[in-house]
Amino acid sequence: APCSRPWQPLRSCSCTCPTLAAKMIHTILSEGLDTKVVVAVAIVAGSVILKLVLDSLRRSPVFIVPDAYREFPLVEKENINHNTRRFRFALPDSNRPLGLGVGKHITLCADIDGSPVMRPYTPTTTERDLGFFDIVAKIYPQGKMTQHLDHMKIGDKIKVKGPKGRFEYRANMKRHIGMISGGTGITPLMQVAQEILHEPEDKTKISLLFANWTEDDILLKGWLDETEKKHPDQFKVYHVLNNPPENWKQGQGFISEQHIRQNFPAPADDVLICICGPPPMVKAMVGHLEKIGFTKDMIFKF
Repeated sequence: APCSRPWQPLRSCSCTCPTLAAKMIHTILSEGLDTKVVVAVAIVAGSVILKLVLDSLRRSPVFIVPDAYREFPLVEKENINHNTRRFRFALPDSNRPLGLGVGKHITLCADIDGSPVMRPYTPTTTERDLGFFDIVAKIYPQGKMTQHLDHMKIGDKIKVKGPKGRFEYRANMKRHIGMISGGTGITPLMQVAQEILHEPEDKTKISLLFANWTEDDILLKGWLDETEKKHPDQFKVYHVLNNPPENWKQGQGFISEQHIRQNFPAPADDVLICICGPPPMVKAMVGHLEKIGFTKDMIFKF
């Protein structure tokens, strides 16, 4: 089995992969095959084994645990728009991912005014991003955690535990996934979309309804636009704004039953609707979906 000790760094891993590769090459040589054939087979075998080892490492929950906080230093801050920042935190090993899993979130904790403040966040990075994780957050004037994040200096540490969440994703588990997001609720949905679109064999279609107050409030708009252009047959986005600019060509007001009917597939066992946003919005969306005919097992609320 590849990498029998996945918690160790790759350089000190004592898994049996190298031994298996050596035995394979020895067997081929003993058969008297042509040297070119031997080299070609060795390269292919080595590549397969290396992929298995790396995949095993990347699947391992390395740096976070669900029942205890661990600290990570802030190494980078970026302004996304007028009220949104990206915060990058470093991991102890630059060759490992956070170990979160698709559709899962973490809990951030900070001591603010003498009391612990805890908030859930979904990193926008994936298990293919090694050595760091990113949190994208809107900075609210009265938001204790977002104000704390915004005032952090490079080198300051944040407490993190996880992973948490009930969502489990498998490639091609559904024919079509509809996503409804409000504001920062886009982050767990983005995480699932990234996983689907990264795997060529995953043919799941994605339709996203994204609600915001203004065009400037659309979180991760650059990524959404680029991804829609790159995957035009698999990823569709429809924006709904409360205060749209002039000549706005998509939705206005709040996401309605009509918006859902126009952009999502009809209810079916191979269709799943995922929702993430403020509680009043989630409640309203569930009402629309049930009226259309979606059952409880066709709806997932992050």
